[in-house]
Parts: sequence; structure tokens; C-alpha cells
Amino acid sequence: MYAAILCFDENTEETINRIWTNLSETNMSNYHIDKNGSKKRPHITLADYEFLDLAHYEARFNRFFADKSSLDIDFSMLGSFPKGGTLFLAPTITEALLHLHTDYHKAFSAYRKDKASYYLPGKWVPHLTISNRLSHENLAAAFDLVGRTFEPIRARISEVVLIKILYENGVAAGSETVMSYQFTGS
Repeated sequence: MYAAILCFDENTEETINRIWTNLSETNMSNYHIDKNGSKKRPHITLADYEFLDLAHYEARFNRFFADKSSLDIDFSMLGSFPKGGTLFLAPTITEALLHLHTDYHKAFSAYRKDKASYYLPGKWVPHLTISNRLSHENLAAAFDLVGRTFEPIRARISEVVLIKILYENGVAAGSETVMSYQFTGS
């Protein structure tokens, strides 16, 4: 499985890493650490794919993003997907963010096989996962802990990365970067 993810500037990554570290130090969540011990990067998922012809995709990937610039967004909301025990930060949805998502999916529609994906236009809930797979009690506790000190975060989307998700026993255990594109200034 593959995912195209939007990654952030160094300051935003540091801010999110502080939130993740706080949850880890209070024994609520180690979401940010993969099973192999490596740290995840804070991100918003743009799309997911079961299979990709990487050589064909890479040429289109580089052409599509060649004229794109970095994008400033604000994370102003703390939210949850209770069914999955997921705590997340949600950005204010701007026209620029929505256009990037929609234009990406138009340009890469040939790769779309999963019509039920949560990342398709009309289904997408852009978010940055803080923690997941929490019990209802731990989700409430994590929400309280993060919410007490939460301040809106001004972030810059500075890179798009295609990752390959690695699985162990049917569960995501980590990822590896397949390709990336650094955006130019805004």
C-alpha cells in the first residue's frame, strides 16, 4: 500500500513532535513511533493506493508538483474519530488546500482503484493524526491533555511525499519514503 502525504516545515514538525512526546511521556500514546522504532513525520494524507506502477507515477508526480508552491494552513481544531480511537488536529479548509486535493485527484485518477477510500474528493476529512487506536477512556484523557494547552498552529506545507506502508501481521508497522517533492516558496 502507498500513500501520498503532505509534510510540513521544520517548526511545525517540532510543534507536533512536542505534542506527541507529551502523550508518550504520560503513557497515553506512542503513535509517533513505528513498530521498527523510527519516528513518523507529521502529515496530512492526500491519497492512498493499494498498488502503483512507480515509474509511470513518478513522471506524473514530478510534472504535477513542478508548478506548485508551499501552502500555509492553520490547525485550529482538535477533533476525533471515536470509532477508531483517533485524536487529530484539523486544518481550516481553505480554497487553496481544497484545490490542491481536488486537482491532485483529477491528475491521478488513473491510479484510483479503491472507490471507498476516505481520501477521495467529497469524502476527505483533512487531518493530522495525533494518536489512534485509543480506548474511549484514553481518547477522552488524551483529548483533555492536548486540549488544555492547545493553541492554533500556523503551518506550512513544504513537501509532498509518496510513502510505502509496511505491514506486519496485517497491521501497519512503518513506512519508507519512495519519492518526494519539495515545494517552492509561496
